[in-house]
Amino acid sequence: LALEHDLETIVVLTKADLAADEQAVNEVEDQVVQLMLVDASVGAHVHTLTGAFLALEHDLETIVVLTKADLAADEQAVNEVEDQVVQLLGLKPGEVLRTSATKGEGLGEVLAAVEA
Repeated sequence: LALEHDLETIVVLTKADLAADEQAVNEVEDQVVQLMLVDASVGAHVHTLTGAFLALEHDLETIVVLTKADLAADEQAVNEVEDQVVQLLGLKPGEVLRTSATKGEGLGEVLAAVEA
């Protein structure tokens, strides 16, 4: 799924069809920002990580977004998922954005990261 945003293209890797994801990345190459969406109530899946490494392979800027942060069992569970993603992808603490569609939180931060 690719969406136009100003001069950049946002690619959301679907996790369902990695061949289609790779084709989408190849079509837009240098002007891509990948949003890596990780469900905070579940954690990172192998498909999510495969998409992240696909983005790294193509030197794409990747913005990691923890979704459903309000639906996890508790704050500690959300922190554990965030720590897992930070360790697996070699990120620094604080580089993972948190969102809650239910509460309408975090979208501004995601858009600001895309525009940066």
